[in-house]
Amino acid sequence: MAPIDPVQVSGVKKLRQEYLLRHPNGGDFKQFLEKYDAVRQAINGERTPVHWYGHVFGRPDGAGRAGRALLDDGVDETGDATEEIVSPPASLPQDDAGRLALLQQAGLATGATSLQDALTQLELPFMFAGREQWVQNLTNADGERGGDPRLWNVTMESPVHDQSALNLLLGRAHDALANGRTLADDLAYWQTLVPEWAPRVRDQLESQGIPFSVELIASPEINLTDPSKPLFEQGSAPTSLHGLGVEQAGEGTFLRSLSAEELMTQLWPLAYRYHHRPAGAPVPQGFEAGLTFGSPVLRPDGTYQRSPVMATDAYKRWAALGFPGDPTQNGVVSGPRGTSYNPLLGTGKATIGGGITASSPRDVVISSLGVIGAAAMLGDPSIYFGGERAPYTPANLSQDTLDRLRALMGA
Repeated sequence: MAPIDPVQVSGVKKLRQEYLLRHPNGGDFKQFLEKYDAVRQAINGERTPVHWYGHVFGRPDGAGRAGRALLDDGVDETGDATEEIVSPPASLPQDDAGRLALLQQAGLATGATSLQDALTQLELPFMFAGREQWVQNLTNADGERGGDPRLWNVTMESPVHDQSALNLLLGRAHDALANGRTLADDLAYWQTLVPEWAPRVRDQLESQGIPFSVELIASPEINLTDPSKPLFEQGSAPTSLHGLGVEQAGEGTFLRSLSAEELMTQLWPLAYRYHHRPAGAPVPQGFEAGLTFGSPVLRPDGTYQRSPVMATDAYKRWAALGFPGDPTQNGVVSGPRGTSYNPLLGTGKATIGGGITASSPRDVVISSLGVIGAAAMLGDPSIYFGGERAPYTPANLSQDTLDRLRALMGA
């Protein structure tokens, strides 16, 4: 066997040397080396994109890849005239104008007037494509090794706020043009993955100085699109919600009571401030108890600091409605003398005694049985939903919210 040349060369070149010395007649790996040479020649301008793409993948139309390859004369394989695909620059542009031109040529920034405009349009589609790629990796949803090509080289990070994500997006655009195709079809698919609520939530968060993220909603179990159903199925514990205590009974049930939009508008700002603070920084004021319910912190004045999650509108609603879904209460609040009331269903039990009946004066019933017993006896929700509970009376809730909360109780 001939000795290996000790000269320091690239990994692939050295691997080629070693293989060919041992297998001079070729083999499967020799075919790989030929394909590698074809790619290298294309990068160096020695072959046109279609020429080398057909050599590497067997067909000039790039079967199995998104988009449509163009022949050198600007005509596709059917003979139809096509728009010309402009050759990409030799390297990724570093200026805004060059980056915008690259995205426009790749079919990713139609109508954009600036790079910021283009990235704002692409942010959510690119991030939700990254989430979908992650979901398919976890579930093998497409049933094929390698996955959907439209989900190659995407990320859950924002190209607006993360330089690596921006580089990945620009690199994908550059690669598409180098292969003689655009990403317009890919973008159309990415856009179908964006939930209806996401653009307005992104804008709302942006006004608070908080970047949009799919961090909390990355798990496959998360219900992104149907607010009439719980956020995830009973018995599930999505790992993307680990930082909010989803594995604990109370926290898990509360999280199920939310819609995906409520999760992002009410809890993501808290999670962002708590989990994305600078390394080594103390927790923000008001976050000393963390983001779960069971670890209140004693203040010097003898009161307790509780989780800021418990101050959200969604938590107050869940509490006012008797913690629907929670195994200890499941939507039923209890009062004195054995009275109980289900605020969501408007049903309950009131102990009748001492001459108090449903025909007794209203104020007498309330003073004798309390608001819980009186609401149950008189069938009047307004008795229970007074003061701070007023916003959460069923009449003030959307039908989707009512359906979701009733589903938690099994109703």
